[in-house]
Amino acid sequence: LALPATSVNSDRPGELFARGGPSIQATDPWDRKWIEQFTAVGDSYSVGLGAGDAIKASSQLELNTGCFQYSHGFPNIVNMDDMIGENSDRHFQYLGCSAALTDAIRDKQVPKMQQSQAVLLSAGGNDAHLSTLLNYCVYQWSAIWPWTCDGELSKAEAGVNSDNYLKSMTAISSLPDSYGLINSLYIQNLLGTEKFEAVG
Repeated sequence: LALPATSVNSDRPGELFARGGPSIQATDPWDRKWIEQFTAVGDSYSVGLGAGDAIKASSQLELNTGCFQYSHGFPNIVNMDDMIGENSDRHFQYLGCSAALTDAIRDKQVPKMQQSQAVLLSAGGNDAHLSTLLNYCVYQWSAIWPWTCDGELSKAEAGVNSDNYLKSMTAISSLPDSYGLINSLYIQNLLGTEKFEAVG
């Protein structure tokens, strides 16, 4: 969890967002109704591809068109959950996009972000060829191509060690403090690579 200097964080289980910002007095650490601008950026893991029903934009929900955001994608679940409370003034930017690489998140999603009090971010899965990695190394949904687990692991390692990936991830993870609390899931957390020292 990456926090700006003005934020307060709790290590209690379930404490996804802690109260933050110089104008906010922490009276009830479980009360997050103060979040009025909430943003999610990322890839298929963020949009919840195929999970639930496709969702439509509204006055309180801004979508990246053509990106296939679904109702059971974890950012949408968080936005609708009691854990951040009901706030009729809350605006949710659901900017994640299926198949997005880290440079697309950096160049196409981050510039659209409004100043937010909470941000959910997932990135790196497509750069690491995660779907084929899971296929050949874990689930073996399909084996019609002459690929191997070792080969997919090599592709994943090359992907997350490429200069373009590292530059993109550094830029994304260095969002200015004005974007508020950032809860991040990077593919390095899953692959265990240490070249990029991401927080998450």
